Amino acid sequence: MYQRLVKLMIVFLFLHSSQLLGAKSWQIIRHGNIYLFYHSGSESFVQSLLEVTLHTLPEYRQLTNLQGSDSLRIFLCENQTEFDLLTSGTIPTWSKGVTRPQFGVIILQTANIEPTELTSVLRHELWHAWLGHGLKGVKIPRWFDEGTAVLVSGQKTSRYHVVVSRALLTKSLLSLDEVDDVLRFQLGKAQLAYAESFLAVQYLINKWHWAGIRNFFAILKKQPDWQKSFTQAFGMDQYEFEEIFFNYLHQKYRWNFLLDANLYLWTALPLLVLLAFIIIRLQNRRTVNRWEQETKYFQSPEDYET
Repeated sequence: MYQRLVKLMIVFLFLHSSQLLGAKSWQIIRHGNIYLFYHSGSESFVQSLLEVTLHTLPEYRQLTNLQGSDSLRIFLCENQTEFDLLTSGTIPTWSKGVTRPQFGVIILQTANIEPTELTSVLRHELWHAWLGHGLKGVKIPRWFDEGTAVLVSGQKTSRYHVVVSRALLTKSLLSLDEVDDVLRFQLGKAQLAYAESFLAVQYLINKWHWAGIRNFFAILKKQPDWQKSFTQAFGMDQYEFEEIFFNYLHQKYRWNFLLDANLYLWTALPLLVLLAFIIIRLQNRRTVNRWEQETKYFQSPEDYET
């Protein structure tokens, strides 16, 4: 029965991946309506991921007051090839997970990833699944979706202030609308998109707290229009918020790039090379001078006669 369920899900959702099922069979662990699909050899962390899922969903319900999906199919891919097959090659290689909220499907790439990072990625994708189901029918801007997902997932954000500071220095900040195209970005630009999204959501929550976000969600449920609901909840439209938020970034993070150790490394490296070159030249010159003095000392008077 389980193998049949797997085949139906894969064929229905990902027509290009049917050959994958023949290559290697899936194992399944289940709790209620939550299924984790994995390959033999991944048993050591599958149970812990199921427990993370079971603890995370009630947390998200409390944070949002939304009824997200508690019916999920989570696929654990063991390599990039398998991940690409299940996602039809539409997800960039820097991504470790993707969610299809309309189907209740999460796909994770588990190769070369630490257990703590994998847990964060799972929580990140669970948020997308929860929010997408809880606000079904609402087109959620990606900056808000990704920003809240990073915030609740526990992902590392320690370098985000430096990423944003460098963008301020080079005048390359992205508008919030541009973040919608994040899956087309290269890694560096994607990091900036996630950094801005996280800081924008953090700014909202610092000012209106989670109670304000829950109120926003309640308005969205009654009035599934993002712009109107945003204005009603926060007293400004998204573009006014963006202007205020960017001013905040300029004031708070303008000089944070100076805290980036890599900046000093790459700035100092040419100077160190130049200094080494000068030192070597001076040492060579001293050596040549010493040889000249020694040669002159050992020469006889006759050597100078013509």
